[in-house]
Amino acid sequence: METYYKTLHVKHGKSIENQIRKKVKTKQHQDILLGILLGNDDGIEKEIKQNFIESNLSHILAVSGMHVAYIIAITTYILTLLKIGKRKTKIITILLLTFFMLLTGNTPSVKRACIMAILSTIAVLIGTKSDNINNMGVSLLIILIQNPFYILNTGLILSYIATLGIILLSPKEQEKEIKLLQKIKQIMQVSISAWVAILPISIVLFRTISLTFIFSNILISFIIGIIIILGFIITIPINIPILPIILEILLSLLTKITEIFPKIPISNILVNPPTYLVILIYYIILLFWIYIKKINGKTYKKRIEKKLLTNVDKFKHYVLKRKIQLIAIISVSIICYILVQKMPIDLKISFIDVGQGDCTLITTPNRKNILIDGGGSTNDSYDVGESVLLPYLLNHNIKQIDVMIISHFDTDHIRRIINYNAKATSTKNNNTKTI
Repeated sequence: METYYKTLHVKHGKSIENQIRKKVKTKQHQDILLGILLGNDDGIEKEIKQNFIESNLSHILAVSGMHVAYIIAITTYILTLLKIGKRKTKIITILLLTFFMLLTGNTPSVKRACIMAILSTIAVLIGTKSDNINNMGVSLLIILIQNPFYILNTGLILSYIATLGIILLSPKEQEKEIKLLQKIKQIMQVSISAWVAILPISIVLFRTISLTFIFSNILISFIIGIIIILGFIITIPINIPILPIILEILLSLLTKITEIFPKIPISNILVNPPTYLVILIYYIILLFWIYIKKINGKTYKKRIEKKLLTNVDKFKHYVLKRKIQLIAIISVSIICYILVQKMPIDLKISFIDVGQGDCTLITTPNRKNILIDGGGSTNDSYDVGESVLLPYLLNHNIKQIDVMIISHFDTDHIRRIINYNAKATSTKNNNTKTI
């Protein structure tokens, strides 16, 4: 059965690719469109792919719920025009989603979106209410039965947590309005909900935080739907000359957006990954806030509000009664923390595995960081600094290198230091000394 799925994926995927290669003229746009429609980003240049990541638009190149939503919308619209009954429309939609799931390689994120959509459609068919949380649980169970190791898949983890965040944190739509401001507001709510849900996991995985993700997602939301719809239309072996031209324009605009956002300083801020305790506390607070927010009964609301107000009054009374003792405890704690930070530590020498070449980090007793060489793979497609050295420094809470020492000028010792200095010269505050 697995072999059959792979054969189907290769056969029909190749047919779609041939149509795109034939009708879309620009090679770069062909690769991006294949990434958007089928999640196949192998042909996209590394620099372009990195622009998508740094613009917080990498989810566009991974087929997910957004693509499934557009497929359902297109299918429903076409079948409605053909005056096919609602029941038959739902059945055809289920079959089409199953085919699309196999077509896109049966990846975890696609399975999650398609299974959830199929379960929701089945619920409508049999006349029962669909529950998104239950649908998520069933889809996860199906995926893990097929392959238990998917539980370690980064895409699956982010997909489920982001979806759960959207379900729990996004306000329910009161009415369907087609106003521009309402559309922007909805996009912002969904983007913020997903961002809040995956924030700690995202920092652990990528060690960056973005403050421009809302704006990049708002901009692409007005063109990505048209790109997906037209992209699937041109895969049909019918020649409509105007469609590829429109696609080329929209793909050029999309590429331009992904080039602009990485240049904004607050687009990708490097941060140290949080500890597991911090992540646990973050999600406990988030779940508690969701619980308070989701309570519908007025009685429960009043009871909780009364309890909170009572406890707040007790806390105020306690603080005012013992304010001198509390001030003393806080002051002593701050002084102790400062003293601990100033105390000398043991000399620490770390030999960082950068493959070919050397890289040594020395942390002195007075907390100065000295880096000897920076490594440098001879492979242009692999950045040792980005993949090894930077994650090591962030994981060990090292925010600044005070001195860099170059032992000799072989490429495998200085290549990444040269790259670092090239970037450092463009910044105003650079206190690093190079010897």
